[in-house]
Amino acid sequence: MYNKADFSWVLAALIIAAALVYRRELWRALTPRNLATFAGSFAAGAGIFIAYNIRWPLISFRDGNPDRIAWWRPEVLWVNLQERAQMLFDLLNGTSMNHPIGIGPANVRPFSFGTPMGAVVIGAVLVALVIAVMPRQAAPRLQRPVRWMLLVMGLFFLCCAVTPAARGHHHVINIYPFPHILVGAVLAEGIGALAARLGPIHRRGLRLASRLVIALLVASNLLLLANTDRMLEATGGAGRWSGSVYALADDLRERPTGVPVHIMDWSIIWRVAVLLEGRVDGLDEPWVSLTNPDTAPRTAQRLLADPRAEYVVALPGTVAFLAAWQAMQEQALRRGYTVQVIETYHQRDGTPTMQRCRFVRAPARTDDTHRTASLARGAGAR
Repeated sequence: MYNKADFSWVLAALIIAAALVYRRELWRALTPRNLATFAGSFAAGAGIFIAYNIRWPLISFRDGNPDRIAWWRPEVLWVNLQERAQMLFDLLNGTSMNHPIGIGPANVRPFSFGTPMGAVVIGAVLVALVIAVMPRQAAPRLQRPVRWMLLVMGLFFLCCAVTPAARGHHHVINIYPFPHILVGAVLAEGIGALAARLGPIHRRGLRLASRLVIALLVASNLLLLANTDRMLEATGGAGRWSGSVYALADDLRERPTGVPVHIMDWSIIWRVAVLLEGRVDGLDEPWVSLTNPDTAPRTAQRLLADPRAEYVVALPGTVAFLAAWQAMQEQALRRGYTVQVIETYHQRDGTPTMQRCRFVRAPARTDDTHRTASLARGAGAR
């Protein structure tokens, strides 16, 4: 995560929320020894993050925003907030990273209660908001922790929205534990208050409530298993690549010795590595250097030097990492190469997900080619 701003955002959210809610306690803790411990721990744990942003000044806060997206405009910020909220809800209601496999009978829609547990989490957040604005004497033990957690969630949420590169579930997942902590806090405090008020009959009520919670959890898991099984059967596997990655691994296992394979997406290579049981000699993922304009020409020249080299490419619509392959194609075209598709891989349901390609020299244009091109231009002019 060092090349995104997430690392600094989550620390900033924790510290700012603590400063707002626990001002006195934090002030008492700001001793020279504690400050030195924090600074040393931060330098040790975030060394890569710090070095990266010194070598390329504050690049973590600009990475992934080549078009200078104006996140400070209200309409852009609102869309970003909605997008991140949906990602968080996808995680909380049992939806996978890319495909809904843990939902109930209906498809997941923005802010819908996809599973019973999703409803419980949203309910706990709403209760926490009520507790946060109540007079302190109404919930003396719970109010400040709840305010702190809500502030952390809100601040980190906002920071994700203003970080253009933080567009995936794995960025928003830093907020993931806090709603669960809120559920536990609200339930624990609520059960304690209920037990105190009901007196002798509270045991039976709590026993019944605990059984209902267990039944809810079992039902939610049964829905998850059923929907997961249906998706696995339809596609041959969960995720983007599904059953097609098995066919790719078989082909890579049988490729001639010494043929390099350049995989243009980081999320393919580790799946292939597992299926090949770690025998990944000749496989690499040069997409990082191809997305850098300074290193792309040299990288492309090195790759094209071996005419046997093959490339594994995700098809548009299955992945967001297409810039490397586009850059590679541009560099190859300048050097007189064209793409030749060796194999296309499909999911079990027939959806194409990736291709295996190579670059070959583009055929020289003949007089007939020139003549055809001239006729086409003339026809277009007329």
